[in-house]
Amino acid sequence: MEELRSGSSVCRVSRRGAFVSSLRISNMEILKRSSDRYATHGGMAILIPYADIVSDGTYTWHGRRYQLPRNAGYEGNFTDSIHGLVKSAYFSIIYKDVDSILLKYALERSGYPSRLNIYVNYAVQHDSLGTVISVENTGNNEAPLVCGSHPYFLYRDFWFIKFSNSAVRLFSGGDLSLRKDESVNFLTKKIEGYYDDSFYSDGMILLVSSDRMIELDRRSMPYFEVYDGKYAERRSLAVEPMTGAPNAYNNKIGLIDLKPGETFLCGFDIRVASI
Repeated sequence: MEELRSGSSVCRVSRRGAFVSSLRISNMEILKRSSDRYATHGGMAILIPYADIVSDGTYTWHGRRYQLPRNAGYEGNFTDSIHGLVKSAYFSIIYKDVDSILLKYALERSGYPSRLNIYVNYAVQHDSLGTVISVENTGNNEAPLVCGSHPYFLYRDFWFIKFSNSAVRLFSGGDLSLRKDESVNFLTKKIEGYYDDSFYSDGMILLVSSDRMIELDRRSMPYFEVYDGKYAERRSLAVEPMTGAPNAYNNKIGLIDLKPGETFLCGFDIRVASI
């Protein structure tokens, strides 16, 4: 486990999956820690080369059919592929300083049409954590790409989210294709039920609780998921920035076509202020 520090802010990063296991900013715990062994049940996981799901683990890319691992069994789903191919991959450390780290993983897997060099940079400051993701296609074929992350933000008592630009809610049909259906300016914690919803908005996301305000400032990641179901444990909220929609490998919404030799950059900053 690698530790980054800036003043009273501390970020702990695992080489496995470039996973942020804990984040403390200005002496305030920001992320819920995973209560089991799964990276997408706490902390902040990196989801590449797809975020959320690929329906039935299959997709067609430039006229060829591909099969990904049906790896969602730990969610009780034995059909779909979920949360990318790097959650269990061991990244190498390219650079490390007291307050920042650069990690790299070379991805080459069956079911995926090309090779990728994936770089993840974290930099902690006294009031923030910055994340930059860089993906280079080092293979000979076009590569489908969606980048995402899965932070679980702790809250106390209540939460609401305000969007600097209206967010479009995306509804999934039986085939998991998506249609734009509803525009919202804010979300609040439900009295009954929970969120497991997808949205599009290219503006700032502000999460407010009784003791904190968290700004999520995204770059080239205009899609996001809001989740406060079972694994949020009634004390956290996952706000998951993504470059494309769930099942983008099939519905093509936000899907990047990364040509050989091309590099794609995206990222986000988590800024925190106490109330």
